[in-house]
Amino acid sequence: MVTIKTMGRTKQGAASFYMVAITTLVLVIIATSFAAIMVAEIARTSNDDLAQSAYDAAMAGVEDAKLAYYSYTNCMKSGGSGCEDYLGNSDGCNTFVGKLGRGENGKEVKVQEGSENNMEQAYTCVKISPILGDYKADMNGENPTKIVKVELADGVNINNIDSVEISWGFENSDKSINDLPKLEVSLIQTASTFTMEDFAMTEETQTNRGTVFLEPVSAGGVNEISAEEGFLKSNNKVASNGYHDVKYEGDTGKCSVKIGLPEPVGGGDRSPKTFMFVWSLLGNVEDTVTVTMKLFCSESCGGDSEIVDENIDGDPPHAMLNMQVGIDSTGRANDLYRRVGVRLEKEPADAQRIYALMAENIKKEYATCENNFEVQNCSE
Repeated sequence: MVTIKTMGRTKQGAASFYMVAITTLVLVIIATSFAAIMVAEIARTSNDDLAQSAYDAAMAGVEDAKLAYYSYTNCMKSGGSGCEDYLGNSDGCNTFVGKLGRGENGKEVKVQEGSENNMEQAYTCVKISPILGDYKADMNGENPTKIVKVELADGVNINNIDSVEISWGFENSDKSINDLPKLEVSLIQTASTFTMEDFAMTEETQTNRGTVFLEPVSAGGVNEISAEEGFLKSNNKVASNGYHDVKYEGDTGKCSVKIGLPEPVGGGDRSPKTFMFVWSLLGNVEDTVTVTMKLFCSESCGGDSEIVDENIDGDPPHAMLNMQVGIDSTGRANDLYRRVGVRLEKEPADAQRIYALMAENIKKEYATCENNFEVQNCSE
């Protein structure tokens, strides 16, 4: 009897031991998981703070670049010397900071000095590019129309411009083709000398104005429109212009088409003072749409290779534009980096005024017929 009782007490002790061990193991697993979650959240919060601080440092570089550019423009207006030093070298990093007194050219600029208790912020590489290969504008329902006066880089022959490439779509967006609006593109140009009668007429392959309507489609569509089927046809009042289908590229979220440009009425040189485009978003626009323009040349844009961008696919070169300032800024917080790109407008202040003056002088019957291509004898 004694032996049997002893064995029973031994088994009861082993069961208790197993229960305690299993309970302890479960508690350890729970505590470890909770600790791992806390560590992950702390690390993520820290990385978010670093990322935001790196972004803030990059934006500090953008603000200094803006100051440098505006100092450059003021210097040029006052006829000062050494104005180009404010822009620095677009091939190098932070080559303008010395002119602003921010530090040594080519070296990173500290935004906040680090210590044992806080992070170190600096912008490491900022470049200012006053000449760009394209022009971009963000448009939306509140600002559905954009007047774009063309300004070319020095050396580009304006008479060699024979086509414009227009693309529109969403930047970094998961929108679909149903969200992308139709686009109206109007051309305005004149020869160096012109009359308002010239402005309102078409002569064979020459015109001073025209409008093309573009509609995104999921399949088919065109990627090129000739001057005869585009701007010239829109001024032929007895022909229907309608919409041109442009294929929507789902992987990029954009549509792109190249449109031929006619010569101005009367021939001769195209005037740089009256060469512009008007873009208008059509329909209900809820999201911001980015419209991009490139101007292509027939053979050579003129000037040297620094203002001509030769495409690698063999297409004609497109002209470099003097319409926006590109700022490329990289900032860091400790060892985490972020990079941002910003564009400043350089649109002449008289662009709106020039367009308004032209619009005022167009005879009413021409403006009416422009939107009704079936009307006959609009010029009478």
